[in-house]
Amino acid sequence: MPPYVYCGASADDSLTIIDVANPAAPVTVGNIAGAGAPNFLDGPTAVDLSGNNVFITARNDNALTIVNVANPAAPAFVGSVQDAVSLFQAWGVKVIRDLAYVVNQGPIPDGGLTIVDISNLAAPAIIGRLAMPGGQRLNVQIDDANKIAYVGGNDDGLYVVNVSDPTNPTLITQFNPGGVVIFDLYFSGQYIYGTPYLIGDALFIIEVSDPTNPALVGSVSGVGAPNYLNDATGVQVRNAIAYVCSRIDNALTIWDCSTPTTPVQIGFLVDAVNLASARYCKVVGNRAYITGWGRFTVVDITNLAAPAVLGSYSGAGAPNWLGGNGPMALIREPGVRTDPATEIT
Repeated sequence: MPPYVYCGASADDSLTIIDVANPAAPVTVGNIAGAGAPNFLDGPTAVDLSGNNVFITARNDNALTIVNVANPAAPAFVGSVQDAVSLFQAWGVKVIRDLAYVVNQGPIPDGGLTIVDISNLAAPAIIGRLAMPGGQRLNVQIDDANKIAYVGGNDDGLYVVNVSDPTNPTLITQFNPGGVVIFDLYFSGQYIYGTPYLIGDALFIIEVSDPTNPALVGSVSGVGAPNYLNDATGVQVRNAIAYVCSRIDNALTIWDCSTPTTPVQIGFLVDAVNLASARYCKVVGNRAYITGWGRFTVVDITNLAAPAVLGSYSGAGAPNWLGGNGPMALIREPGVRTDPATEIT
C-alpha cells in the first residue's frame, strides 16, 4: 500500500486523502465531506490516525468525527459525537488506544480538555472534562507513559493535566512564559516544543521533566532573514531536530535542538508559491509534508541544510478538495512511525 496523507480541508468541510507514493506528483484519491448530518465535518481543525480510522475535530459542528479509511478511494463515516459545551469549537485531538483527547475553544471564556471513549467507534462518548477558564485551547499532546496531557492555548500558556483517571482529569499546573499563545506544540522526550502564531514569531522549548514545574529553557525568534519565523505555526520534532512552518514568511525552517537552551538553524526553505501561508507540517523519513491555505507540498529533507520542493498542488472543491487550511495525519510507511510520541502501533 502506498503512503497516504489524510488532510482536513477547512473551507471544503472535507477529509481529503492524498496519495504521496510519487512525491513529485501528489494526488487526491478520495474524500468525504459535508457540514452537519450525516458526516459532521464542518470546519475540520485537527486530524489524528489510529489503525484504519481517522479522527477529525470539526469546529463548526462542535464534533469529533470518525472516518474509516481502509479504502482510501471511498472513506466511510463511522461515528460522531457532538456537544455544544464540551466540544464547542473543537480544535485539537490526539488518540491513544480507546481514548480521544480533544481540546476546544469555548464557550467563551472557558476552553478545556474533553476525553472521549472511542471503544465503540460507532458511538463515541464523552467521559471526562476539565474546563480551563480564560481562553481558547488549540492543541494537545499526550505523555502516555506518565498519563499527562499537555494543552496549549490562547494567552495563558501551557496547561499540564493528570489524565490517569480519564473520567476525572485534574490540573497539575499552568505555565505561562510571558503570556504567550501556544498555537502548536509537540512533546518529545522531556520537552515541549511550541509555536505562538499570531502574537509571536518564535520557536520555544519548555522542559517538563518535572511536570509540576515546567521551565522555559530555550527559544529563538525573528521575522524574515535569517530565522524566518514570522507567524510560526506548525512544529514537528524528530531526533531533536525541529521543523517549523511560518505563515507570513512562507517558510520551512529546520533547527538543531540537541542543546535545547540554544536551538541552531541548520536549514531553511522560503517559497512564496509552494509554501504560501505554510501552516501545518508532518515529517516522515526524508520527507516533510506541508499544508498552507489551499495547497499541499512535499519537501525533500534528505539534506537538512538544503530542503527542496519535490511536488505541490492546490485547488478548492473537486477534484482536489484542498480548500482552506489543512491539518494532517499520516499513514505509517514501512518501518517508520509517523509520531513516536503518540502513535498507536
